[in-house]
Amino acid sequence: LNGKRAGDSINVTILPEEGFGQWRAELMYTDDLENVPENFHNIGAEVEMKNDAGDIRMFKVSAIAENKLTVDGNHPLAGKTLIFTINILGIRDATPEEIRAGRGSETSPMLH
Repeated sequence: LNGKRAGDSINVTILPEEGFGQWRAELMYTDDLENVPENFHNIGAEVEMKNDAGDIRMFKVSAIAENKLTVDGNHPLAGKTLIFTINILGIRDATPEEIRAGRGSETSPMLH
């Protein structure tokens, strides 16, 4: 945004490697429905899983079909190129509090 003024518009492209990473097939798991507790028998249900190294990742139930349940540990935007169009409506100096916090205040205009 450096050098931009109110009224300017810019496009920003974020590749998967810079954003939410590539989609990874190894983060998809399918098991027999009977092996999965009933409280996870709905699309969108979230389950926290830990690997042998102790790393924890959140997975979401992404499919239920033919007595099989599939969970996906990928971020929903993994593998996607993100494109933002930013319209600069106004510019103001940061307050001392915002500078100390390293971010805008709760009342600062937000990106939509």
